[in-house]
Amino acid sequence: LSDLLKMLQLLFSIFLAAGYLLQGNNAALLKRIEAPCTACKSVAAELQRRINNEPVRNHLDLRHRLDKAGQRYGKVIAYRSSELRAVELLDGLCNNMRDYSLVSPLGKKTKFWLKVKGEGAGNTGAVTRAQREEEDEKSKRLEAYCGTLIEEFEEEIYEGIMKGGFDSHGVEAVLCGKIISPCPRAAASEAQSSAPATAADDGSDSEREATPEEAAAAASGYVENVTIKADADGNLEL
Repeated sequence: LSDLLKMLQLLFSIFLAAGYLLQGNNAALLKRIEAPCTACKSVAAELQRRINNEPVRNHLDLRHRLDKAGQRYGKVIAYRSSELRAVELLDGLCNNMRDYSLVSPLGKKTKFWLKVKGEGAGNTGAVTRAQREEEDEKSKRLEAYCGTLIEEFEEEIYEGIMKGGFDSHGVEAVLCGKIISPCPRAAASEAQSSAPATAADDGSDSEREATPEEAAAAASGYVENVTIKADADGNLEL
Protein backbone atom coordinates (compact mmCIF):
# COMPACT_ATOMS: atom_id res chain seq x y z
CA LEU A 1 0.00 0.00 0.00
CA SER A 2 2.84 2.37 0.86
CA ASP A 3 4.44 1.70 -2.53
CA LEU A 4 1.13 2.51 -4.22
CA LEU A 5 0.85 5.78 -2.32
CA LYS A 6 4.40 6.72 -3.29
CA MET A 7 3.59 5.95 -6.92
CA LEU A 8 0.45 8.11 -6.79
CA GLN A 9 2.39 10.95 -5.17
CA LEU A 10 5.03 10.70 -7.89
CA LEU A 11 2.41 10.76 -10.65
CA PHE A 12 0.70 13.73 -9.01
CA SER A 13 4.01 15.61 -8.82
CA ILE A 14 4.68 14.89 -12.49
CA PHE A 15 1.18 16.08 -13.37
CA LEU A 16 1.68 19.33 -11.45
CA ALA A 17 5.08 19.90 -13.03
CA ALA A 18 3.62 19.36 -16.50
CA GLY A 19 0.84 21.82 -15.71
CA TYR A 20 3.28 24.49 -14.56
CA LEU A 21 5.44 23.88 -17.63
CA LEU A 22 2.43 24.24 -19.92
CA GLN A 23 1.38 27.46 -18.21
CA GLY A 24 4.91 28.77 -18.58
CA ASN A 25 4.94 27.93 -22.29
CA ASN A 26 1.58 29.66 -22.79
CA ALA A 27 2.75 32.78 -20.98
CA ALA A 28 5.96 32.76 -23.00
CA LEU A 29 4.00 32.55 -26.25
CA LEU A 30 1.94 35.61 -25.33
CA LYS A 31 5.10 37.56 -24.56
CA ARG A 32 7.13 36.21 -27.47
CA ILE A 33 4.71 37.12 -30.26
CA GLU A 34 6.08 39.82 -32.54
CA ALA A 35 4.30 43.19 -32.39
CA PRO A 36 2.17 42.18 -29.35
CA CYS A 37 0.05 45.34 -29.35
CA THR A 38 -1.33 44.89 -32.87
CA ALA A 39 -1.45 41.11 -32.31
CA CYS A 40 -3.96 41.66 -29.50
CA LYS A 41 -5.81 44.28 -31.53
CA SER A 42 -6.10 41.83 -34.44
CA VAL A 43 -7.81 39.25 -32.23
CA ALA A 44 -10.02 41.99 -30.81
CA ALA A 45 -10.94 43.22 -34.30
CA GLU A 46 -12.08 39.75 -35.38
CA LEU A 47 -14.20 39.26 -32.27
CA GLN A 48 -15.64 42.77 -32.62
CA ARG A 49 -16.54 42.04 -36.24
CA ARG A 50 -18.41 38.92 -35.17
CA ILE A 51 -20.28 40.86 -32.49
CA ASN A 52 -21.19 43.60 -34.96
CA ASN A 53 -22.49 41.03 -37.46
CA GLU A 54 -24.51 39.02 -34.94
CA PRO A 55 -28.07 38.30 -36.03
CA VAL A 56 -30.93 38.95 -33.61
CA ARG A 57 -31.46 35.82 -31.53
CA ASN A 58 -34.40 34.75 -29.40
CA HIS A 59 -34.04 34.09 -25.68
CA LEU A 60 -33.05 30.57 -24.67
CA ASP A 61 -36.13 28.78 -23.39
CA LEU A 62 -35.10 26.17 -20.83
CA ARG A 63 -38.63 25.40 -19.65
CA HIS A 64 -38.47 21.73 -20.51
CA ARG A 65 -40.22 20.33 -17.44
CA LEU A 66 -43.90 20.19 -16.57
CA ASP A 67 -45.45 20.84 -13.18
CA LYS A 68 -48.43 18.96 -11.75
CA ALA A 69 -50.81 21.18 -13.69
CA GLY A 70 -49.05 20.40 -16.95
CA GLN A 71 -47.48 23.85 -17.19
CA ARG A 72 -43.91 24.21 -18.41
CA TYR A 73 -41.45 25.66 -15.95
CA GLY A 74 -37.76 26.52 -15.86
CA LYS A 75 -35.57 29.43 -16.89
CA VAL A 76 -35.66 31.76 -19.87
CA ILE A 77 -32.19 33.22 -20.47
CA ALA A 78 -31.40 36.21 -22.66
CA TYR A 79 -29.19 35.00 -25.50
CA ARG A 80 -26.83 37.99 -25.21
CA SER A 81 -25.91 37.03 -21.65
CA SER A 82 -25.76 33.28 -22.27
CA GLU A 83 -22.73 31.03 -22.33
CA LEU A 84 -23.95 29.74 -25.69
CA ARG A 85 -23.34 33.17 -27.19
CA ALA A 86 -19.77 33.21 -25.90
CA VAL A 87 -19.12 29.73 -27.29
CA GLU A 88 -20.53 30.61 -30.71
CA LEU A 89 -18.63 33.91 -30.94
CA LEU A 90 -15.31 32.29 -30.07
CA ASP A 91 -15.77 29.10 -32.10
CA GLY A 92 -13.25 29.12 -34.95
CA LEU A 93 -12.27 32.73 -34.23
CA CYS A 94 -8.55 32.03 -34.36
CA ASN A 95 -8.79 30.55 -37.85
CA ASN A 96 -9.26 34.13 -39.06
CA MET A 97 -5.74 34.98 -37.92
CA ARG A 98 -4.50 33.28 -41.09
CA ASP A 99 -5.77 36.37 -42.92
CA TYR A 100 -3.18 38.56 -41.16
CA SER A 101 0.42 39.28 -42.02
CA LEU A 102 3.29 40.86 -40.11
CA VAL A 103 4.18 43.85 -42.26
CA SER A 104 6.30 47.00 -42.22
CA PRO A 105 5.49 50.47 -43.59
CA LEU A 106 7.36 51.08 -46.83
CA GLY A 107 10.96 52.05 -46.15
CA LYS A 108 10.76 51.32 -42.42
CA LYS A 109 11.71 48.48 -40.10
CA THR A 110 8.81 48.93 -37.71
CA LYS A 111 6.33 46.06 -37.72
CA PHE A 112 2.64 45.54 -37.14
CA TRP A 113 -0.05 42.97 -37.90
CA LEU A 114 -2.32 43.84 -40.81
CA LYS A 115 -5.30 41.98 -42.21
CA VAL A 116 -4.38 41.37 -45.84
CA LYS A 117 -7.42 39.44 -47.07
CA GLY A 118 -11.07 38.94 -46.25
CA GLU A 119 -13.57 41.33 -44.70
CA GLY A 120 -11.90 44.38 -43.19
CA ALA A 121 -8.59 43.91 -45.03
CA GLY A 122 -6.26 46.93 -45.00
CA ASN A 123 -4.33 48.58 -47.80
CA THR A 124 -1.31 46.42 -48.70
CA GLY A 125 0.09 48.92 -51.19
CA ALA A 126 1.84 50.97 -48.50
CA VAL A 127 3.53 48.11 -46.65
CA THR A 128 6.30 45.59 -47.16
CA ARG A 129 5.33 41.93 -46.79
CA ALA A 130 7.49 38.86 -46.24
CA GLN A 131 7.87 36.02 -48.71
CA ARG A 132 4.90 33.65 -48.92
CA GLU A 133 6.35 30.83 -46.79
CA GLU A 134 7.59 33.19 -44.09
CA GLU A 135 4.30 35.08 -44.12
CA ASP A 136 2.33 31.84 -43.69
CA GLU A 137 4.57 30.78 -40.81
CA LYS A 138 4.08 34.08 -39.00
CA SER A 139 0.31 33.89 -39.55
CA LYS A 140 0.34 30.47 -37.87
CA ARG A 141 2.11 32.05 -34.91
CA LEU A 142 -0.63 34.65 -34.65
CA GLU A 143 -3.23 31.88 -34.82
CA ALA A 144 -1.46 30.05 -31.96
CA TYR A 145 -1.24 33.32 -30.02
CA CYS A 146 -5.00 33.80 -30.41
CA GLY A 147 -5.71 30.29 -29.11
CA THR A 148 -3.42 30.77 -26.14
CA LEU A 149 -4.92 34.16 -25.34
CA ILE A 150 -8.45 32.72 -25.26
CA GLU A 151 -7.32 29.70 -23.24
CA GLU A 152 -5.37 31.70 -20.66
CA PHE A 153 -8.05 34.37 -20.18
CA GLU A 154 -11.15 32.32 -20.96
CA GLU A 155 -13.01 33.41 -17.82
CA GLU A 156 -12.37 37.12 -18.41
CA ILE A 157 -13.28 36.89 -22.11
CA TYR A 158 -16.48 34.97 -21.37
CA GLU A 159 -17.35 37.61 -18.79
CA GLY A 160 -16.73 40.39 -21.32
CA ILE A 161 -19.19 38.72 -23.70
CA MET A 162 -21.85 37.57 -21.23
CA LYS A 163 -21.90 40.66 -19.00
CA GLY A 164 -21.84 43.15 -21.85
CA GLY A 165 -18.42 44.69 -21.32
CA PHE A 166 -17.43 44.08 -24.93
CA ASP A 167 -20.78 45.45 -26.13
CA SER A 168 -20.63 48.69 -24.16
CA HIS A 169 -16.90 49.48 -24.24
CA GLY A 170 -15.68 47.64 -27.34
CA VAL A 171 -13.58 44.48 -27.47
CA GLU A 172 -10.24 46.20 -28.04
CA ALA A 173 -10.60 48.56 -25.07
CA VAL A 174 -11.42 45.71 -22.69
CA LEU A 175 -9.27 42.89 -24.09
CA CYS A 176 -6.13 44.88 -24.89
CA GLY A 177 -6.54 47.56 -22.23
CA LYS A 178 -7.84 45.74 -19.16
CA ILE A 179 -7.62 41.95 -19.52
CA ILE A 180 -4.08 42.18 -20.87
CA SER A 181 -2.02 45.31 -21.51
CA PRO A 182 0.34 44.72 -24.45
CA CYS A 183 0.18 48.29 -25.73
CA PRO A 184 2.17 51.27 -24.37
CA ARG A 185 0.23 53.42 -21.97
CA ALA A 186 -0.68 56.89 -23.23
CA ALA A 187 0.97 58.48 -20.21
CA ALA A 188 4.15 56.53 -20.82
CA SER A 189 4.14 57.57 -24.46
CA GLU A 190 3.71 61.22 -23.51
CA ALA A 191 6.52 61.00 -20.99
CA GLN A 192 8.76 59.35 -23.54
CA SER A 193 8.00 61.99 -26.16
CA SER A 194 8.98 64.77 -23.74
CA ALA A 195 12.16 63.02 -22.59
CA PRO A 196 15.56 63.70 -24.21
CA ALA A 197 16.30 61.57 -27.26
CA THR A 198 18.34 58.42 -26.71
CA ALA A 199 20.05 56.02 -29.05
CA ALA A 200 16.80 54.05 -29.35
CA ASP A 201 14.57 57.03 -30.19
CA ASP A 202 16.90 59.47 -31.89
CA GLY A 203 15.08 59.17 -35.19
CA SER A 204 16.88 56.04 -36.35
CA ASP A 205 14.56 53.43 -37.80
CA SER A 206 15.10 50.64 -35.27
CA GLU A 207 13.29 47.33 -35.63
CA ARG A 208 10.34 47.71 -33.27
CA GLU A 209 6.58 47.51 -33.30
CA ALA A 210 4.92 50.33 -35.18
CA THR A 211 3.00 52.80 -33.06
CA PRO A 212 -0.80 52.80 -33.49
CA GLU A 213 -0.49 55.99 -35.54
CA GLU A 214 2.18 54.50 -37.83
CA ALA A 215 0.20 51.30 -38.30
CA ALA A 216 -3.02 53.18 -39.06
CA ALA A 217 -1.28 55.45 -41.56
CA ALA A 218 0.37 52.53 -43.37
CA ALA A 219 -2.81 50.45 -43.41
CA SER A 220 -4.82 53.30 -44.91
CA GLY A 221 -2.17 54.23 -47.46
CA TYR A 222 -1.80 57.73 -46.00
CA VAL A 223 1.46 59.46 -46.98
CA GLU A 224 3.09 61.98 -44.66
CA ASN A 225 5.04 65.12 -45.48
CA VAL A 226 4.14 65.44 -49.15
CA THR A 227 5.33 68.72 -50.68
CA ILE A 228 3.24 70.18 -53.51
CA LYS A 229 4.86 72.76 -55.80
CA ALA A 230 3.55 74.69 -58.77
CA ASP A 231 5.73 75.23 -61.83
CA ALA A 232 5.88 78.40 -63.90
CA ASP A 233 2.77 77.39 -65.86
CA GLY A 234 0.75 76.74 -62.72
CA ASN A 235 0.88 72.93 -62.98
CA LEU A 236 1.11 71.10 -59.67
CA GLU A 237 3.94 68.70 -58.97
CA LEU A 238 4.55 66.39 -56.01
